[in-house]
Amino acid sequence: MAYLPIKKVDTAGELYWDDVRRNQQYHRIVGGMAWPQGVNDGALVVLGESALKDHATSRFLIYVLHESVGPIPELFLTMQDLVEGYQMEAFLGDPSDEGMMVQLRSFNGEQGLKNLPSVGLRQSFLIKQKGNINSAWQLVKRHLDPGAKILHLGEPSMLREIVDSLTPEDLSKVASISQQPLLAALAYALGFLHTYRYQGPGGYPRIQSCAITEYDEFNYGVD
Repeated sequence: MAYLPIKKVDTAGELYWDDVRRNQQYHRIVGGMAWPQGVNDGALVVLGESALKDHATSRFLIYVLHESVGPIPELFLTMQDLVEGYQMEAFLGDPSDEGMMVQLRSFNGEQGLKNLPSVGLRQSFLIKQKGNINSAWQLVKRHLDPGAKILHLGEPSMLREIVDSLTPEDLSKVASISQQPLLAALAYALGFLHTYRYQGPGGYPRIQSCAITEYDEFNYGVD
């Protein structure tokens, strides 16, 4: 199973995750899953949003807790482990990709016969955006901006290699966000945390904090 922090419940009955490796606690854990059509391997990224705002930035910080690339069936098994063991809030992806959804429905059918939980995939707002690879890239870069320091990739990191090496010329050659699956998976999960802001203990349902086509790094996580 992928490493995630220890799931706990506080005295008020609210769920949170304790990460002893990073000395952090999280109030939300979400994931993103992406698969380039016609290719065997996809990517999975899991993010944790800090339980407390950072004193220096007055923002909730976001940490990459898991990243992996591999065959789709293996990613589905990892997702199922995370759903069963950690009560993740959501997995974001592209449910309109019929090829992947056929595999997901088949996987869920097999898991159901074993009385195991199914895996769901919510649509990321990036799916319907034109030029979504550029939107995803800007979303990630702004959260990594040295002045904001919201997103923490960790070391070593496949995502760090992509962020450090990807150029505008590379982006111009990408027709769809799914052709950069690891970046897409990160952007799917990051976009959810940015768009649906944490409302505090018991603050369900989460309300949209900004238009899904907007991004303002200076408003993120600030009351």
